[in-house]
Amino acid sequence: MKELNVLITLQSKFVSVNALYNARVIYKGGKPIAAIYKNPEANRVESEVRCQLLAVDFSEYLEWLRTTKQFELHLRFILKKNASHKDSSNLIKNLEDIWTRFVVNDLGIAEYDDSMHIKVTAEKSIIPGASSEYAILTLRESRANIRYDIDPKPEKVWISGWTGEEITAFLPPLPKRLKKKEKYLVSAEYGEADTKVYILQPGGIKPSTIAEIYGDIVESLYLGYGFIFIGYQEEGWTKEEKEGLDWLKGKVDEIKEGRIKMEPIKAKEDILGWM
Repeated sequence: MKELNVLITLQSKFVSVNALYNARVIYKGGKPIAAIYKNPEANRVESEVRCQLLAVDFSEYLEWLRTTKQFELHLRFILKKNASHKDSSNLIKNLEDIWTRFVVNDLGIAEYDDSMHIKVTAEKSIIPGASSEYAILTLRESRANIRYDIDPKPEKVWISGWTGEEITAFLPPLPKRLKKKEKYLVSAEYGEADTKVYILQPGGIKPSTIAEIYGDIVESLYLGYGFIFIGYQEEGWTKEEKEGLDWLKGKVDEIKEGRIKMEPIKAKEDILGWM
């Protein structure tokens, strides 16, 4: 999955949302009225951050920023001192707004908006006596299902255990509902796939294979999206292979998550019933 990381160094201090704007009294038509203006310190922070962002080459991310529909934004603030005096949530707004304006105004992606950040998280730490404060901005695509009234379905499938010829032979019997989806790919790139399918056969797995599959399962659970389908033959395994299969099957059974399935198959085409 594509991910963007930016390190920001600030000679001054990050501004809390509570201090972003100040109020003052101005006179209009001889009458006093309240007016809101942006804290000069917040303007200095934005200028400092923008200068650093302008020095970064974002060319490889432009199309990704333009076409991705929803993102996860994580901000890690590293403060000089007094981490307990600033709420992480209060620090988010200033930097999120600066980043959004930079993408829209400087990168020229008018359709980008902070409303596309469907998940925003932050953390803070300190370096006592440091001369600068820092922030690490991490932006990644979110594939979370934001429609709770619609069940997500596999769209981009990566398959392990079949040759190219077998994948081609697999295509004709695809369910009609999948054929109608232009985005559906049965040979998607691993990093782009929302569905990982493993066809396990005797002689074809090692302890490292089991570890890799389990890693995919853990990532899917952590991110909250994607499907992991594992089909395996019931007979013909060596003792070592069978131990690995049993361990993995035990983990899947413990999880009890509908998006993650591990079942015996008699024919490779049985996988169609899962999708």
